[in-house]
Formats: sequence, structure tokens, C-alpha cells
Amino acid sequence: MEKGRTRHRSSKQRLLKNDSCGAAMVEFAITLPLLVLLFFGVYDLGRWLQLYMSANRVAYEGVRFASSIPGLDSSSFTNVEDRIAVLIQLNDLPDSTTMVGELPGPGNNNTVTVRIAAPFEPVFLPFEMRVKSMAVSPYLFSN
Repeated sequence: MEKGRTRHRSSKQRLLKNDSCGAAMVEFAITLPLLVLLFFGVYDLGRWLQLYMSANRVAYEGVRFASSIPGLDSSSFTNVEDRIAVLIQLNDLPDSTTMVGELPGPGNNNTVTVRIAAPFEPVFLPFEMRVKSMAVSPYLFSN
């Protein structure tokens, strides 16, 4: 009789073991989509931060270049925009828009401003966002 009881106990143990395997599969089925979503979210965040840092660096270098040109006027902006276009290519910012504004003068406290906007397409979201960066620097020469 004891032999029968051990068989009975072992069959219950097998049933409990099968139940825990089924529970593990259900837990895995629930957590896998969340882990994939988390992975792609972190991936998109990293891509966005890289694009933002590149746009920020281009804006900074552009405003630094513009503030160091003596006698900056509207005709000198083509030189600044050409320099920024080269920086955009070097930093791999395709289809980005650039705006160099605020000529040095008495109305705006002798500052130079450069704005950069670059497109960003996330992996999961079906729409495009724009990464924007702006740099402001005092003009180093007096007009």
C-alpha cells in the first residue's frame, strides 16, 4: 500500500509541476510584449538624444562662428549658413532646417541666434516629430 501512496503523491507532484509550467508560460506571454515595448522605447530615446545632441552641437558651432565674424550683416549670413550646412552634413542631420536670426544691433542686445530643427521618426509611433535646438551668443564685435 505504501507503494501506491507514493505513486499517488508523485502524480500529484507531476500535476503541480505542470501547473507551474503553464503559469510560467502565461507570465512570459504577458511580459514579453512589455519587454519588447520597453526595449524599443529605450532605443527610440537613445536615437532622439543622439539627434538632439547633434543638433545642439551644430547650433552651438554655428552661433560661435557667427558671433566671431567682424561686421556681421545680412550679406554675411550666407557664410554662416554655408558653414552650418557643412556641419549638418558632418553630423549626419539630413533634412534639417536652419535659421540664423537676430542681427547684432541695439534692439536685441547684440546677440546672434541660430535655430536648428531636424526630423525624427520613432520606431513605433506612426508620425514624425521635430527635434529643435537653439543657441544664443553675444556678438563679440561692436557695430
